[in-house]
Amino acid sequence: MARWPCPSEETIGKFNPVNAENKIQSTPPGWRRTPLIPVLGGQAIGAAVAFGGAKLLADTVSIQFFWVLLLQGCIAAALGHVWRLPRWWIAVNIILPPAAGFASGLPVPPELYLAIFVVLLLVFWNAGRTRVPLYLTNPITWRAITAMLDEHQAGKFIDIGCGIGGAVFYVARARPNWTVVGIESAPLPFALSWIRWKLSGLSNAQIIYGDFWKHDLSNYDVAYAFLSPAPMLALYEKAVSEMSDESRLISNSFVVPGHPAQAVTDVNDRRQTELHVWRMGKIEK
Repeated sequence: MARWPCPSEETIGKFNPVNAENKIQSTPPGWRRTPLIPVLGGQAIGAAVAFGGAKLLADTVSIQFFWVLLLQGCIAAALGHVWRLPRWWIAVNIILPPAAGFASGLPVPPELYLAIFVVLLLVFWNAGRTRVPLYLTNPITWRAITAMLDEHQAGKFIDIGCGIGGAVFYVARARPNWTVVGIESAPLPFALSWIRWKLSGLSNAQIIYGDFWKHDLSNYDVAYAFLSPAPMLALYEKAVSEMSDESRLISNSFVVPGHPAQAVTDVNDRRQTELHVWRMGKIEK
């Protein structure tokens, strides 16, 4: 595969894409909506079977509570596999009931569980619906993204799902001629990034709260996203329909099934990050 090496700080300049073949990583062909429904359904069925069977055998066989919970998880995992959930849900389904049973026996105040639940809800507000967890862009990738932006020209950049805003503030400081926007829909990461923005004093940065699917991308020269495989095709189609021919879509790590990027940048970090870049003018609309 042809590569576009990560530019150094000394070679920052106008982005010049190269032709590059791209590996296609499609999402599993099964469940396309939120996985929470099949997960909860599988656990409910698993609990009914496991506890129902344990009750029927209670007079003849002594079954420990742990093994009932483990059986519940295994049944839920098997149903998740049949329903074509992503493979990592198999482990989650198996572990969830025993872990919940273990946690329920700990001498922990109920208020602590409530607080943890509230924090997780505020961080992963819509992860179940969008299948986009909280991924944070690392500083090495901030620099690689900045190197793609022309330092001598003005432009408008958006970080889609900006988390706590690290990339937004780095790019805004490094490219004062650019307007840098971050959009986030999870309440707690948004609140943290908004406070950081107000304290930063950066006049060319902005943090907004909202659903990026409802946010118009037509005014942006560069859109950056670090999401997950699940929404990439829809995001690509949104960018193609809304962004101008001179604009670019940059995806951290995740590709678009059936639509190879025009350029791939290798980021020299520990996780071997790849930035996949599509120039709208090179896409048949």
